[in-house]
Amino acid sequence: MALGYKRGQVPEAQLRRSFRSAGVFFTAIALLTTFFAWGEIDKAYFGQTYDAQIVEKYESGSRRTSYHIRYSYVENGVSRTSSDNVDLLKYDRFAGPTKATSAPTGKVKVGKALGFYFDEYFEGEFKPEPWVVRAISVVAVLANLLAVYFWVRPLFGQLSDPVEAREKQSEGTSQNATAINPAPERNPNLLVALVRARGPVLNIVFVLGLLLFSLLPAILILSTLMTLDAVYWGKTYEATIVRKYTYESRSRSESKTKYYIEYSYEAGGQPRGGERAVSSAQYDRITVPAKSMDGQALSVRVSERLGRHWKEMILPGETIGERVGKDVLYTGIGCVIFLIPDAILVYLWRYLRGVKQRVETQSKELAEAV
Repeated sequence: MALGYKRGQVPEAQLRRSFRSAGVFFTAIALLTTFFAWGEIDKAYFGQTYDAQIVEKYESGSRRTSYHIRYSYVENGVSRTSSDNVDLLKYDRFAGPTKATSAPTGKVKVGKALGFYFDEYFEGEFKPEPWVVRAISVVAVLANLLAVYFWVRPLFGQLSDPVEAREKQSEGTSQNATAINPAPERNPNLLVALVRARGPVLNIVFVLGLLLFSLLPAILILSTLMTLDAVYWGKTYEATIVRKYTYESRSRSESKTKYYIEYSYEAGGQPRGGERAVSSAQYDRITVPAKSMDGQALSVRVSERLGRHWKEMILPGETIGERVGKDVLYTGIGCVIFLIPDAILVYLWRYLRGVKQRVETQSKELAEAV
């Protein structure tokens, strides 16, 4: 039976046309999202890194300002130009174009899909955004499953309900029976229409919804565990603060200044870097470049797990509990917020299962009465 289809009201031919249209629609969505997922995954985990130089920085928009950079890089002897949308923090931080030198101002990570380029400009160490890759991948998987369902389901028999056809044929001779056992009301509610669906589609939607809303809590928990591993059991490397900068966050009522530092260190013979937020008092006590602060050497603690460097810099005067405690607290709050939709989905799934069982029981009683 079709998703959202009311029994006995849609002819078989129309159902098959609807399934073909849905198959075409979800196939197009699946191809598009699979293409973008391929490109983002290739860029994040398998892409090549090249030196790049910013050639232009500009703003656009009247009501809401958008920030853009245009940069160039050389790949296999061929010069290429690309652009990115960035936030205000990166826009202020990235070095602007200059004619005095042609030295690289940063790097670019490049991935490819079907000959199309997926590139991203960065400074220091490239930090992929796994939630973007996973979100696109989940949508691509869901679209592929729905496309397969709408193309394959018509191959396994008719889509309309033969029981309803027999009920309509015997309608004229079953007035007394239906008066005693009236047919269930045709509720136009979308939820009741959904439970009339046959096959695994409804369950697939709920399972993918649970996975999608559980993804961010899982990422938060994983990041916090890796931070704890770095702080308590990771390796310690000497670090140097190479830059400090401020970021002005504005709202309608007030503006707030945030303070950041960038640091570098060497691990396994490879130069690496990172950044973190600091307080205004810490910001004032730092002189760039700095290998020490308040007479104590600076260091960074690193855990190498899952093919990544999980790092945490604890400045002199900070305690491990202060630094890690905030991460644990924010992770707990984030998990509570993002798991609320999961609880709603579970409740809704149980409710719909109950509605489906009641509808099936009423239909069976009606058929026995006829």
